[in-house]
Amino acid sequence: IKKADIKNERRMGVIIFGSQRGMAGKFNVMVANSFMEWEKDKTFDYAQLKIAVIGERAEEQLKEVGYQPAARIDFPESRHNLNSAIQELLVLVELWRFQEKIDDIYLFYNKLTRGVIFEPFQFHLFPLDQQWLQELALRKWPSRNFPLYTLPWEKLLYSFVHQFFYISLYRGFIESMASENASRLTAMQKAEENIEERLDNLNAQFNRQRQNAITEELLDIIAGFEALGKSA
Repeated sequence: IKKADIKNERRMGVIIFGSQRGMAGKFNVMVANSFMEWEKDKTFDYAQLKIAVIGERAEEQLKEVGYQPAARIDFPESRHNLNSAIQELLVLVELWRFQEKIDDIYLFYNKLTRGVIFEPFQFHLFPLDQQWLQELALRKWPSRNFPLYTLPWEKLLYSFVHQFFYISLYRGFIESMASENASRLTAMQKAEENIEERLDNLNAQFNRQRQNAITEELLDIIAGFEALGKSA
């Protein structure tokens, strides 16, 4: 049986962080390509995939290659406006989990590695990593005083998971925002370099034309003197 013939019954949901504005270089292309490479390696039916995109430019990028996002959220203009966008995403995540019966949710965003260099990053938001949970369960409590709680453990666990989702989405926004600013800065620097190079070329061309004009005028003057000398 070929791998391509095996259908994955798990329903997938992806959240892709892009940009709201243009002039960001390859920022949206890189995160979109990262998602497409991931999707290419999967064996699930495309109808089982839900896509939510953050940022108008990222949505345009995905539509150009044939994807139709089920939801789009505008990217906040600053980190001070993140909370409302995150709350909107949390509602979407809950909708996917409980109504759409989504089995796995992934985040795709660009992440700074060093300086202004960034690369695509993928994070498995849901379900929670079982190995990580086991490591937490085996970790020794750092104090002799154990925490007390009054809520039922199910509600407390749900609250912790909800907070984990919030922090993960917040990190995605911040990493993506930093990468977008770096990409925009790089694009502006390259544009400035191109403008300077173009100005240098234009100045060189102007100087050549000016020199040619001066040379022609001098040759005309010399020819005139020679003609006067012969007539005398």
